[in-house]
Amino acid sequence: MHRDPSRPRRIAVITLLSLLGGTCAFLDGLAGIMVFPQAILIAMGVGLLVAAPLFVGRRRSVRDMMIGIGVLGLYFGWVVALGQLDWDKRKPFIRAYARIQEGMTQREVEDCLRNQFGDRVPPSTIGPRSMSYCLDPNDGRYNSEFIMIHLEDGRVVSKKYEPD
Repeated sequence: MHRDPSRPRRIAVITLLSLLGGTCAFLDGLAGIMVFPQAILIAMGVGLLVAAPLFVGRRRSVRDMMIGIGVLGLYFGWVVALGQLDWDKRKPFIRAYARIQEGMTQREVEDCLRNQFGDRVPPSTIGPRSMSYCLDPNDGRYNSEFIMIHLEDGRVVSKKYEPD
């Protein structure tokens, strides 16, 4: 019986990518980090490093390369999908926060929230120099989640996210 010498390496890479994907899902469920492009790029970079043994070195077979491409493709797809999966009400709130940029008008900020929540935009307090949004003042799990925005001349100059 012929043993495939690269099989343990493939199993190790698949196991590590599975653990890495699970860690990304855990962190995303905990803090919604996968809405940020930087987090996705970091997760993909680490995944590429983990999968590198399938692509580099002496005598890599076509089979190793195809398995590596397939496994890495599944991992990358999972990482990208995490950015769109809403585990709870917090994820769209964090996604709206991530899209708010300096220089935006009050209307553009409201549009960011409307794009995530439709007609049910979180309650807000709007003053001449600030805006704040509370995710859900009636639900104890989210009643302290706030987006606070400071304005000058009607435009965003800073933003802050306060988690529950």
